[in-house]
Amino acid sequence: MPDNSKKDVTKKNKNKVHDGAKIGIAIAASATLFFGCIFAIGQGLEDEPVGGLVSNSTSVSSSGNSTSKPNSTVTETHDPLKETVNRPFTVNLTLSRPFYDASLSIEERMNAVVNLPGEETYFKSQGEDYSSSSAFDVYASFSGKVIKTENNTIYGNVVWIQHESGVVAIYASLGDIKVNNNQEVKQNEVIGKSGTSTYTQEIGTETLHFELAKDEKPLNPKTSYGQLVKDL
Repeated sequence: MPDNSKKDVTKKNKNKVHDGAKIGIAIAASATLFFGCIFAIGQGLEDEPVGGLVSNSTSVSSSGNSTSKPNSTVTETHDPLKETVNRPFTVNLTLSRPFYDASLSIEERMNAVVNLPGEETYFKSQGEDYSSSSAFDVYASFSGKVIKTENNTIYGNVVWIQHESGVVAIYASLGDIKVNNNQEVKQNEVIGKSGTSTYTQEIGTETLHFELAKDEKPLNPKTSYGQLVKDL
């Protein structure tokens, strides 16, 4: 008579082995997936560009189209040494008196000679004089520090602004001054309003006398406009 009890035990053992194999395979698969994920994450960190979130990398989709990731906004630092000389006004003005240039013709030089009203005093114009029929704003030709402001008996209200490179811009005959001594101003910032003075009263009531100088030597504004300030 067959021993059915032994068959049952053998069957149970086979089932246990089969179930154990399934569990072992499942554990192995889970371990492989887990360590695979860890490896993938590690590779991702190693491949991350310097700068973290500030990244120019792109991700490629399955269709082959690339989608750019948003970049952080970077504010560029302004460099005063890259500034060029701007005109100190933005409206159309009349050049009533030019800079005195010894290389010009006699007639042109005579137009650059100033005779103060009621005095037998003559000046060689060391700047340019502008005039208008209406008031206008006066702007900083370049950034710098206000090294002096005053009310002069001849030139009226005057502002001196010194650039980082040592070049000085002088704004005179102003009707109003909008900056203070030792103030840092930016290029194209309004520093005053047009006005008049003893020096410019013959050319109008809304005027500007503008000079440029380096190492106490006058520079011709006409040939300085558009040039790098540091190269003057």
